[in-house]
Amino acid sequence: MNPKKWNIAILGATGAVGEEMLSILEERDFPIHHLTLYASQDSENLSLKFRDKPIRVKQLSEEIMDDFKSIDIALMSMGNELSRYYTPLITKRGTVCI
Repeated sequence: MNPKKWNIAILGATGAVGEEMLSILEERDFPIHHLTLYASQDSENLSLKFRDKPIRVKQLSEEIMDDFKSIDIALMSMGNELSRYYTPLITKRGTVCI
């Protein structure tokens, strides 16, 4: 039986904590089907490596909230104010926020 693979998002992916989350997911070989990285406008279009493949960072904004309909788990490291703002918008789409 194959283990479930998860659709994961990291919010605040280019910060120190976000990069550490990315590293731990890779180190632990977490079963990921699709990984999406989000950060501020300043980091949009940067690429971070995960499992030797570049992943383009997207800008987090209200306009892309429907992206979260297909994301199982959002790992958040954006600071208190942004987390309080975005968590209800994301969980409303069925995503678990950590």
